[in-house]
Amino acid sequence: MLYNWDGHLWLWAINEQGKAGWIPDTLASRTADSCFAKKDYSAMELTCVTGQMLESFDITHGWAWCRSEDGKEGWVPLKNLS
Repeated sequence: MLYNWDGHLWLWAINEQGKAGWIPDTLASRTADSCFAKKDYSAMELTCVTGQMLESFDITHGWAWCRSEDGKEGWVPLKNLS
């Protein structure tokens, strides 16, 4: 399944262990009948609050991979960061 979110394409993916989530379309190599991941990816989102300090490590498809001061990591929408 392909989804357009804020101008970015996302694929619904299921790994060999049965875990499912949305991944950026650029992380998958597609053939006529299947898709393969180009690299490891976590779809974990990070819960944060206004004013919280986060460190960003990667940005893609309108999201940033961040780490909070307590060491938790996950994706945060760029529109929620300043």
